Amino acid sequence: MPKSEQWRIIADYPNYAVSSSGNVKRVVTNKYHPHQRVLRQAPDGYGYQIVTLYNPRQLTKKVHQLVMSAFVGPRPDGYEVNHKDGDKANNHLENLEYVTPAENKAHAVRNGLVAKGDRNAMRKYPERCFRIGQWVKDNPNHVRGESNPKAKLSESDVITIRSLCSEGGSTLAIARQYGVTPETIQSIKYRRTWKHI
Repeated sequence: MPKSEQWRIIADYPNYAVSSSGNVKRVVTNKYHPHQRVLRQAPDGYGYQIVTLYNPRQLTKKVHQLVMSAFVGPRPDGYEVNHKDGDKANNHLENLEYVTPAENKAHAVRNGLVAKGDRNAMRKYPERCFRIGQWVKDNPNHVRGESNPKAKLSESDVITIRSLCSEGGSTLAIARQYGVTPETIQSIKYRRTWKHI
């Protein structure tokens, strides 16, 4: 049997309450807001649900942080809020926990929510990163290196490029020599791409 939705007043925003299900509503009524109503939520640029509160200035707050603060207590220094199931839109109290940044990152990598080593993957490719590990396993066409039909370089080219870079070769000159962009050479040099070599 599911738990009933519980409401708590939001600290610093006494006109609003947050529920254990992740809803936020205005609780104080006046001539401009005669009814209590659940506020509309929207995702921010990282996929977290946000709401706009007024006290007296307009401020945008993340819903998962409001839920944890109201039901568990203030966030300890050096901790973050983690969504246990990986769904940033699921702000039910049972789905949230305080963890360290390292634990949060490990959880994301372990559950395939972000590619290992790519801090900005969710911001850049949210549609691809929800379950990137599962996508790689399920996609028979996922090939890397020179086996990829779109590869412009061979594995021996990559080894040579890294050797030229370590000898102090110009990124621009190497890029022109191999017909790729300087950014590609930088990615090879710093092992952002072709990591398996």
